[in-house]
Amino acid sequence: MNKTRKVLLMCSMLLCSVMAQAYDFEVNGMLFNVISEENSTCELTLDESTFWQTPYSGDVIVPSTVEHNGKTYTVTGIGEDAFSNGYEITSVVMPQTITYIGEMAFYGCTLLQEVVIPDSVRHIGDLAFCECSELQQIVIPAAVDSLGENIISQCPKLTSIVVEEGNKVYDSRGNCNAIIETKSNILVSGCGATIIPSTVTRIGVAAFHGASLVGVFEIPGQITEIGERAFVGCVEMTGVVIPESVRCIKDYTFSTTGLTEVTIPTSVDTLCAWAFRNCANLKRATILAAPAIMEPCLFEDCSYLESVRLPEGLESIPSYMFRNCKSLQNVNIPSTVTHINQKVFYSCYGLKSVTLPQSLKTIDGQVFYNCINLESVTMLSQTPPVSEEKNQFDYCDALKTIYVPLGAAQAYDVEPWNHYQIVEQDMTSIDAVAISGNAPCDVYDLDGRVVKRNATNLDGLKHGIYIVNGKKVRK
Repeated sequence: MNKTRKVLLMCSMLLCSVMAQAYDFEVNGMLFNVISEENSTCELTLDESTFWQTPYSGDVIVPSTVEHNGKTYTVTGIGEDAFSNGYEITSVVMPQTITYIGEMAFYGCTLLQEVVIPDSVRHIGDLAFCECSELQQIVIPAAVDSLGENIISQCPKLTSIVVEEGNKVYDSRGNCNAIIETKSNILVSGCGATIIPSTVTRIGVAAFHGASLVGVFEIPGQITEIGERAFVGCVEMTGVVIPESVRCIKDYTFSTTGLTEVTIPTSVDTLCAWAFRNCANLKRATILAAPAIMEPCLFEDCSYLESVRLPEGLESIPSYMFRNCKSLQNVNIPSTVTHINQKVFYSCYGLKSVTLPQSLKTIDGQVFYNCINLESVTMLSQTPPVSEEKNQFDYCDALKTIYVPLGAAQAYDVEPWNHYQIVEQDMTSIDAVAISGNAPCDVYDLDGRVVKRNATNLDGLKHGIYIVNGKKVRK
């Protein structure tokens, strides 16, 4: 037997040995691990050698004590993954000896409709009841003083959440159908029936992950922060009203929701990464003021996003901000932008023209990579932005023309600009922004004819110069 085969055999034997010891003993088809021989305590567990497929089904009753080798053990815990992926479990009854429910203990129990948590329980671990798609109600006992993250996330039928009176750490004040951390006023977990109390100031991590929020969700005016993944996976939520009180929107907050449009208020000074990633129905987005912190990938993979309004005062556009936004047609680059990071418009198939402002000083690589329908770029600066890389327009097969100010052609006779036809034009009074604000107005051609009435954009018009609110604008 060669050396490689010996190593593989030894690894296989070791793995089997570890898996074979995944539980300490079995009683009546239930698996247990000893917690303390001295105190004669044990926890319900699973056989990891079955790759986290629980053997339990139907109505499960967990005993308070079990006998093994002539010794009586008290069952004090539901271990990690104990009932995980128990697709055939419909109910679980736990004894008053249980003090904790481990991480992912009931994860993916898709038929579980009812679970009664004993009054003795003090801790519930991360994802304990995650993806229990039939679970309709849950009561958190008064003794619970520690909750993990996402304990009831992705439970779309959950409509009743109650924290028992007397709990010193959590509450469900005013029958709000939510779990609130009393001291901090953070909403920890909610559901489709949650009414956020006026005393709550923050929405916590994954608070509404996968909840059945239907239509437009209005966030109350006292909320200052929306936590990571707070609304991720709320596919029935078609709109959200973000109040002026909100200062911070965390990572993935609205990712994979059903939003069709969104307006980010002027109060928001921190916009974290992936906040709106993969919102498949999102068509319009407006950022009313430049945040102090704006992280990458904000609208990445929003494949139906058509129009974005960026605020004046914005100095840098973060990396990957619109990557794979394949329907994006209209986006303004504010006159204050000095730097565009890498791959901002990567694979934005809908872009046909773009205007880069006079303020732009530096531009990273692959900014417009694979924008296959981009036909023209208008540069308002007399000199091209500095870049170490020369691949800003790679795979922009339709790009033919770079428009530059009068007298600037020689300055643009450098890579990557000189790969295209350089055309000088009088840029005087031509705005980089198509239409200022969203107030409807009439659009005229250069001969004074009305070409579009009550317009909020230049959609449907040919590329060229138009008169809007007495100013020349370029499409």
